Amino acid sequence: MIMKSMLRYFELTSDLKMNFSIIKIGRIGVQVNKLQRLATILHCGIMDLPFRYLGIKLGRNHKRVSF
Repeated sequence: MIMKSMLRYFELTSDLKMNFSIIKIGRIGVQVNKLQRLATILHCGIMDLPFRYLGIKLGRNHKRVSF
């Protein structure tokens, strides 16, 4: 609940609206069940690896031909 309230305070202070239906969270060093619980609380999706950031694939070994 702390995370949701922090994001709500961000919305109020910045006058920006967060669209949780398109937000996805990912994990690095976090257990899957904790990530699923957080995604449920925030009503957002879970990001898979590899993912694209500004059109560039991130999250895998870029030296491999299959990447």
